[in-house]
Amino acid sequence: MYEYEADLFEGALVRYHSRGICLILEKMNHTDYQCWWFRILAFVGVVFLFPTAAACAGDYDVYVDRSAEEDGDGSEGSPYRTIGEALAESTGKRSVGIAQGTYDESLTLGDSLRLHGAGRGRTIITGAILVKGGTELENLTLKTSAPVAITVEGGADFSLEDSEIRGFGKIGLSVMPGSSKIVVKDSAIHSSKGKGLYVQKGHRLEVSDSRMYGNAEEGIDVRNNVNGFIKNNAVYENGEGGMEIIIGSSDMVISKNKFTKNKASGIATQFYATATKDGQIQILDNIISKNGKYGIDCNIPSGGKPGPNYWARSIELRGNRIEDNEKEEINRFCRLIRAVDADEEVDNAITEDGEDTEVIDATALSDQDLEEERIIWEQIESMAREDEAVRIERETLEQRIAQSSPIGLFFFGVNQEDLERLREENRKSEEKIESLKVLVSQARAGRDDGEITNFIQEEEEKNARRAVFIQEQERHKGVLGWLLSWFM
Repeated sequence: MYEYEADLFEGALVRYHSRGICLILEKMNHTDYQCWWFRILAFVGVVFLFPTAAACAGDYDVYVDRSAEEDGDGSEGSPYRTIGEALAESTGKRSVGIAQGTYDESLTLGDSLRLHGAGRGRTIITGAILVKGGTELENLTLKTSAPVAITVEGGADFSLEDSEIRGFGKIGLSVMPGSSKIVVKDSAIHSSKGKGLYVQKGHRLEVSDSRMYGNAEEGIDVRNNVNGFIKNNAVYENGEGGMEIIIGSSDMVISKNKFTKNKASGIATQFYATATKDGQIQILDNIISKNGKYGIDCNIPSGGKPGPNYWARSIELRGNRIEDNEKEEINRFCRLIRAVDADEEVDNAITEDGEDTEVIDATALSDQDLEEERIIWEQIESMAREDEAVRIERETLEQRIAQSSPIGLFFFGVNQEDLERLREENRKSEEKIESLKVLVSQARAGRDDGEITNFIQEEEEKNARRAVFIQEQERHKGVLGWLLSWFM
């Protein structure tokens, strides 16, 4: 219901929110003594004036309160009990004030609509939201197990402010291809099984003063031909990269963010054959540290051949602090920072702390050799990415065979069709690992292949264990199987 903010270094800013009531105190040439009195008065106001402010609700077209009586008319004195009812019964009324409570609803939102809650953790919506027209969400929490928490159609402007999205299955905020303005401000998208923010091509994107953390995949994923800025955010502890962006035709300023402790790279820039134009990506004044792979990576997920110096033409680095990342601070295949360019390294405070390894410096390779090397590594990484459907099928087959009933095994033996399918899947896996080992042996330079080596070792162990399991199951022929083999 209220929010108190104080900046101890830059001056005092106190914001007191209560359904539209804002008390703002700004330090303008005051002494530190006066500043402390501002803070004390603000605290007293929050504690003692809260009931009065709460009673003075903001001006909304429609009101919703989960604890209200049935048959409300949407007025402040007689609010609706559900958001859905407010939307259905209030045609043409565009501003909805939602009181504290949990609303187990999925919503479809039209044009020029604003939903204003009582604050994060106080107004909670547990369903999914589809945005079909210009919509603003403010001061609420969307806590849902739906695959996608908020889906924004391509032509819809959308704003998320002072809000939180958490718990979703695949994507927190998903924006379909189109041409609209997407704003995320003072918000958090976190603690999910998927990625935080996913913006497809064509939009204006503005993300500021927000946090993307604790997601199983990327914190931010931006496709090609998107313009705007991502500034003053914290993107950390995500299960894959902090941020991915396709360079092609994008015009983006990424500034004053912290990309830290993500499992993959801090920022991964990508080339796609379907988006070959140069981009204008400015990466300025960020802290990029302690990520599981590179500070800044560049890759080609689906193949293709970017022109010479594609990344150098498309990306400007300035004023960043890039340090303590697991592999390298900047993937040398990007050729963004050259060993001869000491000024550029100093300007970006790049610190290489990795162990020395005897590899060929990629910058010493010719463009043709570099291209061949890049293709080899793209093939390696593509093969190393486990196909989820194939993995699930193998595990399901093995589990089904292992859980065969003893009576069924005695009379009929193991299901030969399942066993043959498992044997074939294991053979394919063994062939893939052998091909992967050949490719790794052909790679000449540049990347630490420890992760790939570990993957190969783990897969070889799984294949060997699975081969033993198959041999054991082949002995379960059952009575019927023995009789058939006897007479045949």
